[in-house]
Amino acid sequence: MRIYLGLIVMLFLASGCRYTHTIPSGSQRSNLAIDIVDNATFENELTPIVRREIIRQLAAKAPLNIVNQEVGVPVLSGKIVGYSRNSLRSNDDARSAEFRINITVDFIMHDINNKQIWRKTISGEETFAANGGAELAAQRAAVDDMVVKLIHALFPVW
Repeated sequence: MRIYLGLIVMLFLASGCRYTHTIPSGSQRSNLAIDIVDNATFENELTPIVRREIIRQLAAKAPLNIVNQEVGVPVLSGKIVGYSRNSLRSNDDARSAEFRINITVDFIMHDINNKQIWRKTISGEETFAANGGAELAAQRAAVDDMVVKLIHALFPVW
């Protein structure tokens, strides 16, 4: 419990008691490992996209050093538990013209003793027009939206 409280205090002190989009120079950064993201959907191409964006954005926007999983480092893991693609608007011939993608990930953080210390389910969404290539871009935008919400959940505004 002491280690968990120490980690939380360090994270909040390092963030300057507020969420910022960049790390102020001289800030203390905590180490965090990202476990392989599991996927319970049939959208297999999402797994590497989600993992890459989590690592990229946490390293860039949070007071964290993303490190390999090792003893003594808290671990954030995630499982993609939902993917939906819903029609929002139809055109004149009753075909869908606009869609919304929603991606949902169940996140769990374990402390250095492998005890669960945090859990949250977070969704990201994006709309797109029904034309070639737009769905892949919308998937990436939905993942980006979800990761921004993850950062806000890990480092709430004081």
